[in-house]
Amino acid sequence: MDSSTALWRSLDDRPRKHISRKTAILGHTPQMNGEILDLEFLVCIDTGCGFGGKLTALEVISRRVTGRCWQVDELGREAK
Repeated sequence: MDSSTALWRSLDDRPRKHISRKTAILGHTPQMNGEILDLEFLVCIDTGCGFGGKLTALEVISRRVTGRCWQVDELGREAK
């Protein structure tokens, strides 16, 4: 797969675990329900901010996802 395809490929076609067993944290496929997509080996934090959804940040410490996240709406107000 070329780099352009890898960059723009949608998560609608669910990828498989990478041989390295590392977790990838990414965006580019908005989850319009406002929820983080967590496949364990892949975490998509794109929650549709560009489309009126939430902006999401996820805490990662020493390459480990802690599960702690923050979300705000388009006006910067904490999202529930």
